[in-house]
Amino acid sequence: MAWARTVLGYLVVATAMLKTAPIGGTAVIVSALAYLGVAVVVALRRTPRYSRDLRQPHIGRSRPPVLEVLALSAVTAALALNRLWPLF
Repeated sequence: MAWARTVLGYLVVATAMLKTAPIGGTAVIVSALAYLGVAVVVALRRTPRYSRDLRQPHIGRSRPPVLEVLALSAVTAALALNRLWPLF
């Protein structure tokens, strides 16, 4: 469920960025496409593991996806800094 909210958040940010694309230009479109790409990757990557964990909750093999969370955090920080850089 948390991953679904993450994907939804990325889609909302991408949509808002695309709405402001006429003002921001090509950089905004590229950033919005990056957000959309991350949303697709997260959605495709999490769905099989989530359904597998639902089928086998009692086994105890399910580990938190630490590397995926760190990678997603790094991508989010990079995209945010990319958009905030012109403000400094």
